[in-house]
Amino acid sequence: MKSGLSVLLTLTYTALISLCIRISAPKGLCEVKAVFVFLLNDP
Repeated sequence: MKSGLSVLLTLTYTALISLCIRISAPKGLCEVKAVFVFLLNDP
């Protein structure tokens, strides 16, 4: 479960970063990014 979920979260996290950088997304989207950081670092 952890491995498959981690891959999915990593891909989504990367996509969110790309959106924030490329289109200067609203602050809200970048805050969602912080949630993914928390989930990815969750042991």
